[in-house]
Amino acid sequence: MPRPKSPTPPKYRLHRARNLAVVTIDGKDHYLGPYGSPESHERYAQLIATWKLVPTAPVAPRLVTADFTVGELTLRYTEFARGYYVKAGRQTAQVGRILGAMRELNRFYASEPAVEFGPLKLKAIQSSLIGRIDQRVRREEKQRTISRNYINVMTSCIVRAFKWAVSEELVPATVHQSLTTVDGLKTGRTAARESAGVQPVANEIVERTLQVVTLHLATMIRLQMLTGMRPEDVTSMRPGDLTCPESGPWVYEPETHKCLHLGRQRVIYFGPQARTVLGEWLKEFPPESVIFSQKRRVPTDPPGPKFDKDTYRQSIQRYCRRHKIPLWSPNQLRHLHGTRVRQQFGLEGAQVVLGHSRADTTQIYAERDLGLAAKIQEMVG
Repeated sequence: MPRPKSPTPPKYRLHRARNLAVVTIDGKDHYLGPYGSPESHERYAQLIATWKLVPTAPVAPRLVTADFTVGELTLRYTEFARGYYVKAGRQTAQVGRILGAMRELNRFYASEPAVEFGPLKLKAIQSSLIGRIDQRVRREEKQRTISRNYINVMTSCIVRAFKWAVSEELVPATVHQSLTTVDGLKTGRTAARESAGVQPVANEIVERTLQVVTLHLATMIRLQMLTGMRPEDVTSMRPGDLTCPESGPWVYEPETHKCLHLGRQRVIYFGPQARTVLGEWLKEFPPESVIFSQKRRVPTDPPGPKFDKDTYRQSIQRYCRRHKIPLWSPNQLRHLHGTRVRQQFGLEGAQVVLGHSRADTTQIYAERDLGLAAKIQEMVG
């Protein structure tokens, strides 16, 4: 009898001996080209699209049993998450959060029946995280405890795992329903550390950085300052994603973006300064290759392997350490641009430029202009 087809798509992998991307479908290896290249991801997407057209074998209903443990649940949910939270052939940051949450769940309850996991046990995990050292902190930074926000993220991942288990008929629906009664930790009502949030980077720090980084990093930084795009938008930009009319703003529509899975469109407009900064990098360049890569340091260099948002940040911070500049991250440039736009055009202006569907999200990214408030009060108060 043939083995039933797995619902999880085969993975995009590196064949180390050949340094090529490969995917194995029905026992056959398909080589996709240089690992990490846009061509390899495009070929992978084509093969997976064909793979999805083949119907899966019918799956027999699962019976909820008392001996189905929390450990087994986390194993199955992790396998699901690795295949589900993927964009452009790469796993998203959500996978890392889920792995962390599942480790905490297994830490206390791996051998216990999943049907017996309830609100009090979830609260016990919450409590155990308060005051614990955050292992995600980079070595050069001062140690700190896990923040209240991240504890809430971990808690929601655990609840979502049991919701998935209900959909797979692995546990009764009442288990998930009971877990939804557990509230997240509230500001001022817990001993958990409050995170400061991402703040705009100071102009003078950016200017000092621009003087010491390479040309391609400086161009990426300037584009973010002028447009407010996300780090992943600038690292994945290709000429083919741009519409460049002779007059008026250029239009950039990223092939993939943060809210793509929600069916939202992302449009970024380039004004005259941004067009000047970017223009020389587009001349006689392949439309499907990323504009900024780790090896393309000047516009005349050929295409190379793309940055991701982490290598982009690490590259900037490496120069900051070398030249004794305070560390900052590219995402702070988005906050800086949002603050500037809000000061001149108000909250709605910042909302449309940053591409937020809700104004309360823009409040996080665009700091209030307290100077304007002081000026108004000086006049009327």
